[in-house]
Amino acid sequence: EQRLWSRAVALESGMWGVATLLGPAVGGLFAAGGAWRLAFWCLLPVALLQAVIVAGQLGGKPVQGDAAASGPVRIPLLKIALLALSVLLVALAGQVEDSAGKLLGVAAGLAAGGLVAWLDQRPDVALLPTGAYQLSTAMGKVFACVCLLMIGSMTEIFVPYFLQTLHGYAPLQAGYMTAAMAGGWSLASLLSSARSGKDADRMVRFGPLVMTLSLLSLVLLLPGDVDVAAEGLWLALALGGVGLGIGLGWPHLLTRVLKSARRGEENLASAGITTVQLYAMAIGAALAGLTVNAAGLTEPGGIDGARHAAYALFACFALTPALAIVLARRVARDR
Repeated sequence: EQRLWSRAVALESGMWGVATLLGPAVGGLFAAGGAWRLAFWCLLPVALLQAVIVAGQLGGKPVQGDAAASGPVRIPLLKIALLALSVLLVALAGQVEDSAGKLLGVAAGLAAGGLVAWLDQRPDVALLPTGAYQLSTAMGKVFACVCLLMIGSMTEIFVPYFLQTLHGYAPLQAGYMTAAMAGGWSLASLLSSARSGKDADRMVRFGPLVMTLSLLSLVLLLPGDVDVAAEGLWLALALGGVGLGIGLGWPHLLTRVLKSARRGEENLASAGITTVQLYAMAIGAALAGLTVNAAGLTEPGGIDGARHAAYALFACFALTPALAIVLARRVARDR
């Protein structure tokens, strides 16, 4: 039922939280033992089990009356390939030494993404629902807000490295400290999913603000230049605040995508949520790598390089949820 959509989205976020609690423990143990490659080998039987489960679930009969399920399925392979190419080009830009090459790689990656948007608005197999590319529509504003929040969240990739290099954390400790970000996301989603009406609008507006302030706090805390009492506690609160900022409005943002979908495009809107989320996360990860490399993580490297990279990463990426603050206000008004 539509009234339970936000609860279903929160439940999905809770599943991410369970994985977040288990992942750092397993990954940290492998890293501490110097056998990090084994972590990837251990994922193979897990993936195989998942494949068996999925195959069993998809083997059932179509839902009665579902015309889309009985018709031929067409997959927009060209657009998916262009999205992958877009991410790869931005990621490769981080490996280029000269500034002109970096800018060219980023521009080419963004151009590939723009080409996908142009192709997707032509009569063909659509990747995203109608209105997803226009900020003038409710659908477009929500997807843009999701993109900005996801890009900002990708700062977590380098948090374990900064904690180990600049603060002397062990791999297991750094993993669990980083898990505070995803834990805050899951907890906030579960707590806010029951809200509705004006309360839900407040969650949508308040979330990006919390995330922005948390990232700005990490600008001060992670480089290690500021000596504060109970530093570990403040780091955990700031990291948890980043995830909290996403989770507060997450159930309500995604349900608005479903509510904004045109009749007959409900499944496309549902799939589009995952497409937009994962593409934004991939672009955010590539941009994060580009930012820290340009700021000195590898050259000069060491403690000074890590400190400069931490400053640059969190200062630059705090801009994305700051932009989302403006969009979130418009999303709340469109209810």
